[in-house]
Amino acid sequence: MEASDAIDEQLALAGPDTRKIRTDDYLLLRYPDRLRSPTMGLVQAWTFARRPLATFAKEAEDQVRSWGEDEIRWWVFDDALAGDEAPLVARGGELCDTYHLLARDIEQAGSSPEATTVVADRASYEALVEVETTGWGRAPLDAASIEVGYEEYLRDLEGRQGFAILATVDGVPAAIGRCRMYGDVARLAGAVTLERARNRGAYVRVLAARLVLARSWGATLALTRARPSTSAPILERLGFERYRVERCYSVRLTQ
Repeated sequence: MEASDAIDEQLALAGPDTRKIRTDDYLLLRYPDRLRSPTMGLVQAWTFARRPLATFAKEAEDQVRSWGEDEIRWWVFDDALAGDEAPLVARGGELCDTYHLLARDIEQAGSSPEATTVVADRASYEALVEVETTGWGRAPLDAASIEVGYEEYLRDLEGRQGFAILATVDGVPAAIGRCRMYGDVARLAGAVTLERARNRGAYVRVLAARLVLARSWGATLALTRARPSTSAPILERLGFERYRVERCYSVRLTQ
């Protein structure tokens, strides 16, 4: 996957309530407040320019200030844009996150693991939201936001555009993972396991169930991003191969 493909994917994944600015040099996304968490910056940027980042970084930063935000997180890729790291560090940027881009072929679909279910009704969707909210440290959603999200999710599910898997431990919802379909590519994202249920196989069961359903929907390749400090080693043991390293720099802005 080229840098421009990754940027197109981020734009496609952004929901209707995400502010989007795309120029000839960069993509800037301001995610909704409901996604704020200790690991999720609300303003994130990707560059695909041939020009040096230093020549347009201020333009992006001024836009972020106009939104009332004081941080921008720039993503750089080791295969093409590593030269952007130096100007980010010069602007006070600090490395705040690292992901590995991983992929593997999907074998013939089998049966889903026990204690997993496809999120397909209101009860399971509310359980999904609860695990996501707790697992990612987000603020609780109000009833209206849950209803909007549920309707959007059902449209994706019915159109075979996306789905989520819920796993239980001791009969209680404990782990989730989402999947978005792009033709024959299954984009796995958003997996999280509650702390009380870790090291009990829930993450692997959610992964396996997503691969099974994605394969039955026609996917032949699974693609995901994972932190090397958490899930990347698990995925690599399960046959995923690393194709790229993505690094994120947090730049604090002064008014």
